[in-house]
Amino acid sequence: MFGVWNPPVMLCPTDDQPLAQHSYILNEHMSYLKIRYSGGWPLGTSPSDVVLMGEKVSTVADYYMEYSDFAAGKVDETKHGIVLGSNYLKLDMHVDTELAAQAMSSTDPWDPHTHNRSIASSGVTSILPNEG
Repeated sequence: MFGVWNPPVMLCPTDDQPLAQHSYILNEHMSYLKIRYSGGWPLGTSPSDVVLMGEKVSTVADYYMEYSDFAAGKVDETKHGIVLGSNYLKLDMHVDTELAAQAMSSTDPWDPHTHNRSIASSGVTSILPNEG
C-alpha cells in the first residue's frame, strides 16, 4: 500500500506520525474565494494580515481550515503553549506565533459575519475586496 504524498513543507520535523502525514492545515477561504496575493483587500488589511496555513491537531486528517474549525478542534491552538499559541504562515510568507482569537480573525477578513466584534469596534462598514 502506498502512503499519502504531501510536499515536504507540509510536515513539521518535530511531529511524530501526524494523521494523513501532514502537520499543517490550509486556509480554505483562499481557495473558494479565489483570493490571490495581488487581489483586493478589506479596509485595514494586507497580505501580512491573512493566514494562509496553520498548525493542525495531529489526530486530524483534514487539509483545510475555516473560521469554525478552531472550535471544531481541527486547528492546534496551543502547539507552542497556552501563552504563545501556534504558528501561522501569512499570505506574505512570514510566520507569526499567535493566540487563536487573533488567528481566527485572520482566516477570513472578507466575511463580516465572522468578525462582528472587530467590525463594530473599527467603524468599518464594508470589508469586501476592492474591485478593479
